[in-house]
Amino acid sequence: MILAAGMGKRMRPLTNNIPKALIKVNGKPLILWHLQKLEAAGFQRVIINLYHMGSKIEKMIRENAPNSVQIFFSRETTLLETAGGIAYALPQIDESCFAVINADIYTEYDFSHLKNKISIISQNSDQLGHIILVDNPKHNSTGDFSLNKQLVSNAKVNRLTFSGISVFNRKLFTHVSMNSSQPLAPILKEAVCQKLITGTYFGGLWSDIGTPDRLKALNMALEGDLK
Repeated sequence: MILAAGMGKRMRPLTNNIPKALIKVNGKPLILWHLQKLEAAGFQRVIINLYHMGSKIEKMIRENAPNSVQIFFSRETTLLETAGGIAYALPQIDESCFAVINADIYTEYDFSHLKNKISIISQNSDQLGHIILVDNPKHNSTGDFSLNKQLVSNAKVNRLTFSGISVFNRKLFTHVSMNSSQPLAPILKEAVCQKLITGTYFGGLWSDIGTPDRLKALNMALEGDLK
């Protein structure tokens, strides 16, 4: 599942006319980078949740999405936030475990690793999720979680940042109403408290495209790499 329903308020004025998922990095819309990487990793079915300017995302995807990937849309009539959006899309998800990726990130993380994590969590009833953690960017200098071997904790030391790349068991959303607006952070932190979430550190290129300045810095860095 790709999360693409957000309003992108911090990206204004860029998001006055296009949704954040269609902002271009190195000449290509963010969400298209994800779809092509998912195709290369062997994923065949992707669900995308939509709200803000969702029809523009649909149009771009219908015209440009990889042919070997089936695309389904979860259209929200009110903005449901992350956990609410995932719960609303669950009827379209047949599997017990699935990958979730934020549309507004850019990364060189290899999505094929997520297929292995899906297999592991599907076979382990004591595990509700696996998250990818990265070094803390300037805008999140205190981090989100700690990582002890592969177990994620809420400890205040050696904290890392949640990348927006994850694998979840649908049971994590058992108590989330399909039509309620609910953030993911409290649910994730509670599962971490219960030692039900594992994690992996990724030290490669990753960027949260949260502001025009971050977008500009990323594009400049990528242009430099190509020279």
